[in-house]
Amino acid sequence: MALEWYPQIPDPIRPRPVRPLSSMVLLESTIDFTPASEFMAKVNPDDYLDDAVFHFEAIIDTDSAPDLAFARLVSLTDGMEVAGSQISTAALHGAGLTTLVRSGPIALNSGEEIYQAERGGEAGSGATIHIHAAKIIVIY
Repeated sequence: MALEWYPQIPDPIRPRPVRPLSSMVLLESTIDFTPASEFMAKVNPDDYLDDAVFHFEAIIDTDSAPDLAFARLVSLTDGMEVAGSQISTAALHGAGLTTLVRSGPIALNSGEEIYQAERGGEAGSGATIHIHAAKIIVIY
């Protein structure tokens, strides 16, 4: 009598956690940012309740698929990027669709400061990045 081989039954497949797209990082390229001086806001987080949550939100797109469009918020007081404010999308300019992208919660510096949006694209891509609207959202 010959032996018969049966395939082994694999262990049950366990779902793997999925990282949101906003947490993915480009490892092999650099992003060049330029100021979008038409989108500036003066904000004092001390004027809001202690449990107020701030977000950066913008409508952005690129004219070159598959390049990504980036935007971020910068404090003009200290010249530093607001941590967690960088957002991105692959939305194509002129395709008839607009993409509103919102960051996760961001922490603004205490006291009144002027913040400015910056647009960005992958260095050397030649893509034009468009910001159609940008603002700081306060939820309280």
